Amino acid sequence: MMIFPFINGPFQKKTDAEFTPYVQEFEKYYNDKVKTPIIFGDKFEKSVIGVCIEYNKHIKIIKINPRFWNQADTYEREALVFHELGHCELNKDHNDAIFEITDNHFIPASLMRSNLLDGNIYTTNRTYYIYELFKK
Repeated sequence: MMIFPFINGPFQKKTDAEFTPYVQEFEKYYNDKVKTPIIFGDKFEKSVIGVCIEYNKHIKIIKINPRFWNQADTYEREALVFHELGHCELNKDHNDAIFEITDNHFIPASLMRSNLLDGNIYTTNRTYYIYELFKK
């Protein structure tokens, strides 16, 4: 008899220490503990920098591309972790809408856009993006 054949599966993983500060920051806004582990992955298509893998409704894992992570600044890292946790913890889909902040000046309307936000756009508008991510 085989009980729990997937005991070494993704739910047994722990978040890599490098991501802990970003998870703790996310939890401040989330008002809950993050359940999805975040680890470095090793196989990514060329343009993929992070992915939320959902094995079923309750078993998820986030894998981050170390090549991107190693060259990213603090805000780009936060934006990536928050984006992937937006998928795995908040069950949000991509949102590629744009938002006009002044006459003829547009920014992405959501941190959940298909492509990671430019670090300067995220930094300048961080308060808005965090509000938008966590609004009910």
